[in-house]
Amino acid sequence: MKKVKTSVMYILLSLWTLVNLFPLYWMFTFSLKTNKEIFGDNIIGLPKEWLWSNYSEALDTGNMALYFVNSAIVTFATIALQRSDFLSPLSGFVRTANPFPSEPVPQVVGININGSASSLVRRL
Repeated sequence: MKKVKTSVMYILLSLWTLVNLFPLYWMFTFSLKTNKEIFGDNIIGLPKEWLWSNYSEALDTGNMALYFVNSAIVTFATIALQRSDFLSPLSGFVRTANPFPSEPVPQVVGININGSASSLVRRL
């Protein structure tokens, strides 16, 4: 009975893996296809002609390099200013030590970058 459960679990996990990996496969293959292949001839299969030039064209004509730099700046600023291990425990302490009078609901405060809570749930 245990082997059957284990086998069923592995089959379900394998199917779930395929379901989650298919969009990545689809994006990668679409990025290397021509428009004719995308819109009719070869929707799911591998590209007939691998167009690696699509990447350089997207970087040049679509300003993707500028968008990447802007995203990197915003990401690093967010990590440095709001999600650091220094600010998160301090904000959690302030929220639990000085609760707002209009908040009679439970609150979880001080969640830092790795998802662990700095302070416990507090009921007012």
